[in-house]
Amino acid sequence: MNEKNTKKNLTMSAISMLLCVVMLVGLTFAWFTDSVTNKGNRIQAGNLKIDLLMDKDGTGSGKYVSIADGMGDIFSEGGNGSNWEPGKTEIVYLAVQNKGNLALNYNILLNVTDGNPGLAGSLEYAVLDGKTPTDLAGTNSWSDLKAMAGGQTGDVAAGEVTAAPNGTLDEIIKGSKNETQYFALAVHMKESAGNEYAKGSITIDVNVVAKQAMAENDSFGNTYDESAVWPIVKVNSTQELSEALTAGGTVVLTQDITIASDEMDSLVIDKDTTIRLDNHKLDVTGVGTAKKEKILVNNGATLTIDGKETGGVTYAAADTAPRLFSVEKGSKLVINGGDFVITKTNTPKDGQGIYLDEGCTFEMNGGSITADNGTALNIAGKNCNVVINDGTLFSRNGNSAVNVSAGSTLQMNGGEVIVQNDSDKFSAAFSSSRNAGEIVINDGRVAGPVAFNMAQNQKVTVNGGTIESARLNYGSKLDTLLTINNGAIIGTGTDDEGSPAVVLDKGNVELRGGVYSPNYLYARNGANVKIFAAVYNGSNPPAYGTDENSTIIFG
Repeated sequence: MNEKNTKKNLTMSAISMLLCVVMLVGLTFAWFTDSVTNKGNRIQAGNLKIDLLMDKDGTGSGKYVSIADGMGDIFSEGGNGSNWEPGKTEIVYLAVQNKGNLALNYNILLNVTDGNPGLAGSLEYAVLDGKTPTDLAGTNSWSDLKAMAGGQTGDVAAGEVTAAPNGTLDEIIKGSKNETQYFALAVHMKESAGNEYAKGSITIDVNVVAKQAMAENDSFGNTYDESAVWPIVKVNSTQELSEALTAGGTVVLTQDITIASDEMDSLVIDKDTTIRLDNHKLDVTGVGTAKKEKILVNNGATLTIDGKETGGVTYAAADTAPRLFSVEKGSKLVINGGDFVITKTNTPKDGQGIYLDEGCTFEMNGGSITADNGTALNIAGKNCNVVINDGTLFSRNGNSAVNVSAGSTLQMNGGEVIVQNDSDKFSAAFSSSRNAGEIVINDGRVAGPVAFNMAQNQKVTVNGGTIESARLNYGSKLDTLLTINNGAIIGTGTDDEGSPAVVLDKGNVELRGGVYSPNYLYARNGANVKIFAAVYNGSNPPAYGTDENSTIIFG
């Protein structure tokens, strides 16, 4: 009996174990778990940005304003830069401000270009740290300035002078924003300066350069900034130029550079960059011989270029539609001086000094853009903004000097826009495509066989300056409007009988002011002209004539 019970119990135990195994096959073990999440861990790059300020009224009122990228703010023609003589001293009050969120070191550089005749050798300078107009109120002489503690002095010599090295703005690590350091810059003409300096001139550019300072800490200390370099790089070879432009910052040529055929595949500016030619020449003909654009500005970058009086860039082109500068979507080009020349060596005549893509900006403050057999400035993209303050845009044997596309605007405050083409009587200083934005001429000189070749819906407004042309306007007569509010209008054309005249050809024209030479207006080819009383002061209306399809009325 016991034996039977034992067998029975063992059998039941085996069956129970089997059932447990079968049940466990369909189950998942549960372990104790927990989790913690920390979200939104964002790494933001720091911003290194510096500003140059000036107390323009010199009263110590504290009204320091930014003069970064300005022209003639410190020493101005007609102001404190005029009529210098031995013994004269001028003091200007400047400041350097940290506009970013990184500690920085800075240097104050004087970039000096001597005139012809010049003044280098007759001037000396002093940089006085921490000085404002209030601090120097009781100073009476140059010798007093030179004797001040902490001042840095030297002769104003042609080239680059480091006037104040190793400044530091590092309070940002303590949370202090917009840290500012003040200084006075004094320039003195030596009493020993002789007649050889009479009628001389000199140009002084004040440049503040900055780099990261060893101040912020990472996990290993504050030494990770110790290899930071100054943003001004001097170059004298193609290789050095290529490396410097890749890094961005300020690049200075120390000698002429000719880029040999395919020695450099591309010359691309994709970071904010300033190129100082310093009166040297750069020949880019050999850059990427398969590429039609030689200097490409893209990625929203700004290229500022200054050749000074004799520096410049040249390109002898045989490609189709070649471009010296190609400024791509949303990027910016600023030219402050120098001569930039593209020569198209074969047909068709389609060379382009500057090509602007959509949404680009171009600012010209001096120098010249010359297109032999082409267009100096082609605003090809929509919604571009162009400002010409000074300088010359010149097309020789091209269809136009400047072309403006749909939605783009141009303002001319000075300088010259000239097309010279003896074989094409319809070549224009300004041409435009349909629905182009307004062209406004406030000052300067516009010259060519046609001043304004206007497409449908185009508006041109002349508020001043000089216009010289055989045809003042030409183009579509649908909704175009040329308005002359002021300026000197010089006609070099003739009416249908051969008499000298200011010729108005097609489109709608309103003459609200200005002086016309000769005093004879002629409308042809469906031009609709309205002459307002201001043109003839109510008593001396100009002589006028029309063909059978045009009208002139007096308002």
